[in-house]
Amino acid sequence: MVDDADGITIGAPEHVGWSSFGRSTSEKLPQRKKARTNEFNSNSAFDEGNSMIEIGNQIFGMIQKRWEKEAEDNKEAEDKANNVWDAIKEIPDLDEDLRYEAMTLVHSLGIKSGFVNMSIAERNGWIQRSLRKPKS
Repeated sequence: MVDDADGITIGAPEHVGWSSFGRSTSEKLPQRKKARTNEFNSNSAFDEGNSMIEIGNQIFGMIQKRWEKEAEDNKEAEDKANNVWDAIKEIPDLDEDLRYEAMTLVHSLGIKSGFVNMSIAERNGWIQRSLRKPKS
């Protein structure tokens, strides 16, 4: 023990082997959880970002497939509606000259869709009346 200038005796603690918190140094302290490091936080943010990008890509892929299917369906419908020549060829007993004249008339009047949607008999009647040719 040592005396200081004021006459106070400084010595070893009364309980040797005890820390200032009252715990024995031989006792094990409970393990503390490690603080999350910036590396962990950045990896977590990176993983979340990647999963969001993957979800975005999946959504975009689904939308793109739908657009492609709609474009294909529209093209098929347009091809069918605009296939005037096939509709004219379905009409029996029309000679080649009447077919070409009918094709020219349908395109010049801009009635492709209406013409294609007519029945074969209606198309035949329309051609005969429009071209003023008597039926055979």
